[in-house]
Amino acid sequence: YEESLKSLEAFVLAYPQNTKLVETLYLKGRNERFLGKYVECLETFHGVIELTKIKKDSYYHYALYQSGLCYELIGDT
Repeated sequence: YEESLKSLEAFVLAYPQNTKLVETLYLKGRNERFLGKYVECLETFHGVIELTKIKKDSYYHYALYQSGLCYELIGDT
C-alpha cells in the first residue's frame, strides 16, 4: 500500500485538475486507512465529500462510509 500511496500522491500533485481526481483521492484515502493513517484518511475523504457533495454520486457515499470506518477505528463514534 505504501508504493501505491506514493504513486497516487504524485499523480494528484502532477495533475490536480484531472478528470480522475475524485477516483484518485478515494483510492488514496483507502490506502491511508489500510496503512493506519486515520487522520490523513479522514482529510482525504473529506476532500472527496466536498468535491462530490453537489452530485452525490457513488464516490460521495463511499467517502462517507470510509470516513465512518476511520472514525470508528480511532474510537470517535
